[in-house]
Amino acid sequence: MQFESLLEIFEDLRNDKNSAWNGCVKNHRLNLAIIKTENGMFFAPINFVAHFINTGSRNKGSDPTGPQFGEIIECLKSQGFKKIIRPADSETEQFSLYKEYYTSLKEPKSSNFESRISNQLVFWEKEKITSIVDHDFPIKDQILKAMDQFDINGTPEGFREAQKWFVAHPDTGTPYPAKIIWGLATSQRGNDFTAHQARDALRKRGFECAALDPSDFAPKAPQTDSLIEGAEYQATRTIRERNSVARKLCIDHYRSKNGGRLACLACDIDFNKVYGELGEGFIHVHHLDPLAEAAGERIVSPKFDLVPVCPNCHAMIHRHGKTRSIEEIVRLLKQNSC
Repeated sequence: MQFESLLEIFEDLRNDKNSAWNGCVKNHRLNLAIIKTENGMFFAPINFVAHFINTGSRNKGSDPTGPQFGEIIECLKSQGFKKIIRPADSETEQFSLYKEYYTSLKEPKSSNFESRISNQLVFWEKEKITSIVDHDFPIKDQILKAMDQFDINGTPEGFREAQKWFVAHPDTGTPYPAKIIWGLATSQRGNDFTAHQARDALRKRGFECAALDPSDFAPKAPQTDSLIEGAEYQATRTIRERNSVARKLCIDHYRSKNGGRLACLACDIDFNKVYGELGEGFIHVHHLDPLAEAAGERIVSPKFDLVPVCPNCHAMIHRHGKTRSIEEIVRLLKQNSC
């Protein structure tokens, strides 16, 4: 198990209001991992996480005997976490942190905290937490040089191919693996920090980062069209490169704005609702200021310059070589609806 994957599970369960995360933090006395990130500190109930990995259930679970529990512990140990036992009736730093975090959790309500003072608690804590965001380096130029270095040499030794987080070049929009770029810019090794930390550090310095699938950033070569019946011919097209990071940030923005729902801004079709799992995440992203009409490269705002639209509406927006506004498409839909 990779530590980055474990952190993603922690974030998922902790941010899910329907999971039993808070209740387990309040009711589990053993195996609470103290997780410190650039976004703050929280306690992770390891037994509950192991239960979730084993069963997929987000309800309460505390059986630590399965192999998933051991995998989590080994993963934490590989990152320098050690078991810290708070003896009964002793005020330790970990206990004080736990008390503060415990009382900050509003739900579910619990009144059994005082009973914990006389009980043994088991924490897992990393001995030394090094903040990578607050380094005086790198400045923007060093990050840009790291991108150039990656273009020349590719993935350096000590790093694996990027899995999720990518950072956009501020001028070209080209996506680069966030963890590798941060490592090159700071001369750190891959096991010195996580992709989440690299993402936060790059964002703090004004770079746009997003979680992408391989299909989002795979290079797209100019296409060749050929007829397989009769004589063959070739036709080349000039294709303007789209910023896949900006596309993902646009989708994330509209999902957040609409309570997680992703729908066409014109006709409101939600492909997940219509086609189920097959349609989840499917949408086109439209440039309000047409990219084809731009004089050259430009900076776009995922929130203000891009909007999600379905393929049908996107085609109608651009049909006959004219770019129509979203408002005009909405008006046409209303006029011609049955």
